[in-house]
Amino acid sequence: LGGRTLRARGVRTPDRGLLAERARLLGLRLELGEWGEAGADAPAMQVLHVPLRAAVKPGELDARNSAYVIETLERAADGCLAGEFDAMVTGPVHKGIINAAGVAFTGHTVMLAERTAAPRVVMTLRSLWSMLFNATALLMCCAPGFPATRAA
Repeated sequence: LGGRTLRARGVRTPDRGLLAERARLLGLRLELGEWGEAGADAPAMQVLHVPLRAAVKPGELDARNSAYVIETLERAADGCLAGEFDAMVTGPVHKGIINAAGVAFTGHTVMLAERTAAPRVVMTLRSLWSMLFNATALLMCCAPGFPATRAA
């Protein structure tokens, strides 16, 4: 998302150094700003720094960073609840590595439901495949001659 023009200003809650290092490894040029920077020349990608607990290697999980992962989720959720942020988007979270750190964690969907006291929670997955599948299903259902009901 860092290289795309968005209609909304976004904030990321990772470790600033981690984000910059991954961009460098991927050959991406990112201009990172501090969360809350204002003005027309403020970078589109703003970072609310949450420090890592241990150094990270791409593709390797480290239980020492479990508290960091939870803190990024909590900070983003709290910002939404306080009206500081309009929405929250997460990536995959590895429950097993967080549990290996001794933290009872059933997943961020449940964690966010508990933190927000939501009576009902829904997780949606978004990918190119899911968009193509949904569009194909819609086209099939709306196609002339497609049966409105099917016998089981």
